[in-house]
Amino acid sequence: MPRITKPLSDTEIKKTKYVDKKIKLSDGGGLCLIITNASKRWQFDYSFKKKRNSLSLGIYPNVSLKNARDQRDKYKVLLANNQNPGEIKKENLEKEKLGQSNTFYLVSREYLSRRTDISEAHINKLERVLERDIDIFIGNKNIKDIKALEVLDVIKKIESRGAVETAHRTFNLIERIFKYATTIKRIDHNVMADIDKNIALKPAQSKNLAHTTDLNVLEDIMNSIEHYRGDMSTKIALKITPYLFLRPFNIRTMEWDEVDFTKKVLSIPAEKMKMKKAHLVPLSDSVIGMLKEIEPYTKHKSGYVFMSPINTKKPLSDNAINLALKRLGFKNITVAHGFRHTASTMLHENIHIHKINSDVIEAQLAHIKNDVRAVYNKAIYLDERIILMQWWSDFLDSLKI
Repeated sequence: MPRITKPLSDTEIKKTKYVDKKIKLSDGGGLCLIITNASKRWQFDYSFKKKRNSLSLGIYPNVSLKNARDQRDKYKVLLANNQNPGEIKKENLEKEKLGQSNTFYLVSREYLSRRTDISEAHINKLERVLERDIDIFIGNKNIKDIKALEVLDVIKKIESRGAVETAHRTFNLIERIFKYATTIKRIDHNVMADIDKNIALKPAQSKNLAHTTDLNVLEDIMNSIEHYRGDMSTKIALKITPYLFLRPFNIRTMEWDEVDFTKKVLSIPAEKMKMKKAHLVPLSDSVIGMLKEIEPYTKHKSGYVFMSPINTKKPLSDNAINLALKRLGFKNITVAHGFRHTASTMLHENIHIHKINSDVIEAQLAHIKNDVRAVYNKAIYLDERIILMQWWSDFLDSLKI
């Protein structure tokens, strides 16, 4: 006849003192309490396929008597179904660990780290969007547990503050993150695919950055820039921006080792370009003159052509050129990035004069085409681009009084 074990009670457990030697108190059904000089620890003893095993169930009183019994009963059900409680617990711990590494925050940052096709500056911008609008709501949640309507609610918060375009861009970003998570098997289904953005969100009205294609206004801008009074870096960066029509980031972070006066070319490495493709910019005679003008001021003080007036180890601030344009009275008329739109429009409108075709103009704007050559050859159309950039430079020079 099997021995009957008297169940434990909280009173008995509390009265049992910590001792130097190990004491084992049984509650029955394989549940016992191991008492030492340091702790009172629950343990479940069982046999599986004729092998003795033990599982730790936690420390008393953090794990109560009732909770320990509930765990024991759960494991006895597993045994009755020919399942090893130890293996099941191990699997659950691994799933829990995966869940902790499968948060939206971690998956989103992993996705951004894999985006080798965009610049570091653009990645930083996307991270700021996530930090500002998304992480606080779903960042710590397992991405597998996030529902479509939950994401939509977060994006609607962005829309509610009047940032409709930002809401659309953020929707697209989260959609790509979920698509990435689906691709690498972190989730089974991309819930963002269940949302029709065009119905769920207000229509996004695309707004081009402020720019001008009015010849009289452009003439006024060019002459005003010539008379700008400010620190040397801002002044020359402002003067050179219309001529090169690069993204502002590529202007302000221009480095002296990227400038080749002999070949008359600026070589921008792939990591600095938005599309992660190295880019060559032919330098006209006027642009060479501007660079020569600032060379004595920054070349031997900083690696940057347009160094910060505050810290020689850093480039010009990201808003310096736009602030200068505002001081000159061109707020809402043009911004630094707007010169790309101005150049694109006017160069295309004047193809009948400079005779350089649209593909060459697009290549100089660093707009990637499907043509394999355009993607991998930074010098494609270089001879034509040299002619184009000199024509554009002469055109801008002709506007100055």
